[in-house]
Amino acid sequence: MSERIKIGIGIALASILALSLTGISYYFPSIQEETIVVPDLFIEEIEGKIPTYTVMIPINLPNITIRADGTVDPTDAPIQWTGNTYSLTEDIVNYTLRIQRDNIVIDGDGHKIQGVRNAPEGIVLQNISNVTLMNMEVTQFWYGTSLTNCSNMTITANTITNIGSRAIIIDSCNNSIISDNKINSVGTAIEITSISGFSVNSTVARNVITNAALGLTIGGSFSTITENNLANIYIPIGVTGNQTTISKNRIVNGIDGIMVTGSYRTIYRNIISNFSESGMTINSGTNSSIYENKVSHSECAIIFRNYEDTSIVENNTFYRNNFINNTKTIQVESPSHQNYWDNGSEGNYWSDYHGTDDNGDGVGDTSYVIDENNIDRYPLMTPYETEQTTNMLFVYLGIIGLVVFAVIVVGIMFVNRRKK
Repeated sequence: MSERIKIGIGIALASILALSLTGISYYFPSIQEETIVVPDLFIEEIEGKIPTYTVMIPINLPNITIRADGTVDPTDAPIQWTGNTYSLTEDIVNYTLRIQRDNIVIDGDGHKIQGVRNAPEGIVLQNISNVTLMNMEVTQFWYGTSLTNCSNMTITANTITNIGSRAIIIDSCNNSIISDNKINSVGTAIEITSISGFSVNSTVARNVITNAALGLTIGGSFSTITENNLANIYIPIGVTGNQTTISKNRIVNGIDGIMVTGSYRTIYRNIISNFSESGMTINSGTNSSIYENKVSHSECAIIFRNYEDTSIVENNTFYRNNFINNTKTIQVESPSHQNYWDNGSEGNYWSDYHGTDDNGDGVGDTSYVIDENNIDRYPLMTPYETEQTTNMLFVYLGIIGLVVFAVIVVGIMFVNRRKK
């Protein structure tokens, strides 16, 4: 085989391999996605029931404290201190961990912070900044982790279970990141509130939350809620405040999937299924964009709620959403105001739309009418396909490229062996 041919084959192999890896890495990001398996009959089990709570006398636990000067009290606590990193060397049982130092990382290194069922708090942080809590399990407290008047805080890669009230409660904090945690069997998974001041710029991302009364209860403005998996929760996402983004969440089994109050929201590419009241409830709000969501197998896809008889739901734009096999599609309880159900050329897919498409452009020839103020002028004839469907093309290209690459390599090896 000549050198020119060998060089040509090398370039071809490199190109095929690059195409393959590009296709695969495009679809499989560095963050591993998780699949939630939930029972099909969960709705029948919870419908009509109200969460019950037991009133208990709290037991005050002794404290382990990381003080502002960096020292650990008591000194024999199972915490190793190296620079700005504090690592647990064994489980902490029947203590509350209090953190008073700025600019540190608390690495659980896979260990537990464990209380008893009526112990008030597992981890407490107040009036500090730039602290990361990671790689630990917090279990059997009334409040798992409590943050008050803090800023630039990160809670990531933890497991929080068996919490009587809030797994994570954040009060009046700025720039909080809560990501990649697993939360199960709690009253409320994550609550961000503004009791003492204001909470802004919160990011809640890629958490897996199951079996709770409330999932994400987010107050304040400029919040981002994205790529979370939530299942078996009465209200998985409840948001008050303006300029919030809710995107790419998978929400399964409960009463109301997403409940929002506030304006200038962006809600897109969420998958919402199997809710006994609504996939999405809008209590009030204006000037929001709701697009490319899939709402299916729920009692009602969207409810405009008459919230305290003062609701105004208007000037919101809905387009490219898929409303599939819901008992009712849109229920307007608040006074009917003008909303927009298309972007000027494309509307939404409604599985109960029975219009025709004589010119074959994928858009129905007649409007889908909710009421006189809510009309989809361009209903889609088939469900809208989001970019995730498009991403599958890159997977197929990657697989095909790898197969071709393997065939060529095997062929070259066979030819060389025969020459020898």
